[in-house]
Amino acid sequence: MENKRTLGKYISETRISRGLAKVELAEKIGVSENTIDRWESGKSLPDLALAIKLADVLNVSIGDLLENTEHGPLPQKSEDLTYEQQADRTEKRRFGLLTLLLLVAYGILYLLATRTDILAGMFPAMIALTITVMIVGLYNMFKAFHGSLYGKIEPHRYLLAGFCLLVVPLSFFDWMHYQIQRESQGKTNVEVNVETVESYVELDLSNAEVTFSYENTGWFGNGTRVYVFADPQGSLEKQIESRENWQPLPAGADFLKLVSENIVYGDNIGLPEVAEGYYYIACNTGEQVIYIADPEAGIRDFIAAVYDSVNRILYIARYAS
Repeated sequence: MENKRTLGKYISETRISRGLAKVELAEKIGVSENTIDRWESGKSLPDLALAIKLADVLNVSIGDLLENTEHGPLPQKSEDLTYEQQADRTEKRRFGLLTLLLLVAYGILYLLATRTDILAGMFPAMIALTITVMIVGLYNMFKAFHGSLYGKIEPHRYLLAGFCLLVVPLSFFDWMHYQIQRESQGKTNVEVNVETVESYVELDLSNAEVTFSYENTGWFGNGTRVYVFADPQGSLEKQIESRENWQPLPAGADFLKLVSENIVYGDNIGLPEVAEGYYYIACNTGEQVIYIADPEAGIRDFIAAVYDSVNRILYIARYAS
């Protein structure tokens, strides 16, 4: 320990006499300022390669440094990291932490997506996150392969790359499979935004009562929605009679075909057959909304409704392709 302190004192005195700050000396040699502190305090010694650089920067001979080493030659390999080594270690720590956080975030989102309905509509976000994790995997694979060319084997990078490029994509496809199964079943008794449904059929539904609701929609809002309203006071029929886009039953064959081919919920196909009442159809062709079921109009989505005057029940279905 005395040997180290003697050399440290020599380095400190020579550095000061040359007008160099610790950080300046560290930059010229290519080590950290903390390494200079360790040398000058006697906690460690420079190796031979660093000692040669140190002597050159301090403008002294390597012999002067060796003469201040009372217990044999300097170590062949320094205990301290060079500036490049320390920067590399810092980069690895930061990248490792970022990767860990990314994988933890993906794991949490995956569990939420496959065990709950919280992320049911976040398909684009899951795609973006999966691609990001795969890019991390490709980066690690490149670094691992590049390092192996120079004899630097980093097993942890291969392990991380394998996880990012194999496990994450497989879990993403598992999530997609879960979503497809979930969407194929649909959900009943969902919360109904009455104002939105009112806009579908041009009616005031404030005095009507929701008795049934069903939604089977995809990631981008496409799919089927069905709502059933009871009209105990008969107020809806009075409104319908004054609406020009509502027509008395029976509906035409094109209406029945359009509804039966697209509206499926549970074991039900199309809307219930009603003997007496009214029907409504509004079709979006992409260019305009038409109020007839024209099979040649290129219909992309539509809203169909039937009002049962006998039982005072309103059936509404919305379909989006």
